[in-house]
Parts: sequence; C-alpha cells; structure tokens
Amino acid sequence: MWDFDPDNLQAPEGEAVQAEREIWEDITRNEAEPMTAEAVVAGPDECDRCGKRRSLFHNEATGLALCEACDRITDGVEALVPETMPVTWKRLRNGGWGVLGPAGLLVTGSEVVVTKRSGETQRKRVRRVLWTGEDRQGREIAIATVGKA
Repeated sequence: MWDFDPDNLQAPEGEAVQAEREIWEDITRNEAEPMTAEAVVAGPDECDRCGKRRSLFHNEATGLALCEACDRITDGVEALVPETMPVTWKRLRNGGWGVLGPAGLLVTGSEVVVTKRSGETQRKRVRRVLWTGEDRQGREIAIATVGKA
C-alpha cells in the first residue's frame, strides 16, 4: 500500500485512498487508537460492522473482526438473542427414525423443518412426543415421531 500525501492532488481516488485519508485525519487530530497486545497481529484493518480502520478483535460468537466499540455492542446484543437449536433426525430405540429438537417446537400436530447432516431440509408433522427433558446445556429438548406434512 502506498503512503498517503495530503498535499498530492494527483492521487487516484478510490476506497483505499479514502481509508488512508481517514487514518491521516485521525493521526493529525491525535484520535488514532493505539495498538494493544489483544489486537489482531496484522495491524489495523476495517471493522466488519462499522467499516472504520481500527485495531480489531475476533468475536468468537459471530466470527467477525470488530473494533472495540462494536465488540462491546455485539456482546450486549448476544445476551438478548436466544440460541436456536435445529430439529434433526434421531434413531429411536425401536429402530425407526424420529426427530430431536427444542421442546417448544415439537408439539403434537405441529409442522417442523427437519435438517439432515448434509444441510438438506424436509417438512414433517409431529405425530407424538416420546420424551422431553434437558440437554447438557440446560435447554428443554424433546424426541418425537413424525409423519408427512
């Protein structure tokens, strides 16, 4: 990447030039964020949320590279959004196939979308709930038999 010279009016305009100009303006106003040990080793880059060039942190929940301000916002929102569990196929004790999923979705007569390991989905209707309980994460789950939707 080339060095930005604010006195050079012959510089080509584009996204790279705009980003360099923003960094230069931050430095001249002494507003540039200092690099920290927790920052990404590659140095300053663009935040995946706000698009500003700052020291970035990897957000494990979203997989995004975020600046410190956006990471704090995202952490607050993640606490409010419940994690959804997909409805998947489960081999039953009698050798047949049933479904495993959130107890709130697997109610007799309800129509659910069942996801295979390959990602393929099918619509099925819940016939009978065989078991309800909690999984290892404390979520309410159920096992049910299904039929055609």
